[in-house]
Amino acid sequence: MLDDGTRIVTPRDAADLFAEVFATVTAWGKLEHAIEPLMQAATTGKRADVAEATDAIERVLRGRRLP
Repeated sequence: MLDDGTRIVTPRDAADLFAEVFATVTAWGKLEHAIEPLMQAATTGKRADVAEATDAIERVLRGRRLP
């Protein structure tokens, strides 16, 4: 849960948050790196893929000091 109470439960929740928060970002390595595991997790639903995507998302949010 983010400080503002936002809950990220599904890969779609993360994608929506990224689209909203980072809409004006033209290039950012951590964000670009997080997209691939997020898409993989959304496709397979495998626990390992979800864990990898979660880690990547957390790195992005910490980079922006959002969690």
